[in-house]
Amino acid sequence: MNDYWQIISVTLVCTIKFIIGLGMALTYNFSPIVFYLTTVGGGMLGVFIYLYLWDFLLLLKAKFVKPKPHIIHIKINKNIRKMVHFSRTWGIYGIALVTPTIISMPVGTLICRAIEKNKWHIKLVMFISLSFWALLIIALQNLFNIDVQSWFK
Repeated sequence: MNDYWQIISVTLVCTIKFIIGLGMALTYNFSPIVFYLTTVGGGMLGVFIYLYLWDFLLLLKAKFVKPKPHIIHIKINKNIRKMVHFSRTWGIYGIALVTPTIISMPVGTLICRAIEKNKWHIKLVMFISLSFWALLIIALQNLFNIDVQSWFK
């Protein structure tokens, strides 16, 4: 029964912050197949939730809130400029690559949604990115005998 709670906890953590879920899965010493399925499955669950929840919230807002004049005041600073430059240079592929490690899953998914309107393309690119990171950790841990678990402590 304890194993089920570990799998559920890793899956739920991966829906929000993928890299922390990877660390948890390493400390629980999952087999490579369970490791991959729980981490990537949890990450993709987060992508689905945030992708469709955002559209639902926008639909509710359009239904219940009257539109206001479209005036946006954004303070432009160095971080905003870097983020805009990164998203224009690398696009959805760059955002998807850094989402599991640097950005959280909700923020990365919403940034991808702002760049790309095709939801299937977002899901495919995010799946490839999540699979890449999970398989990289599995390969470093099992094939090359590198102690990846110590990196997460």
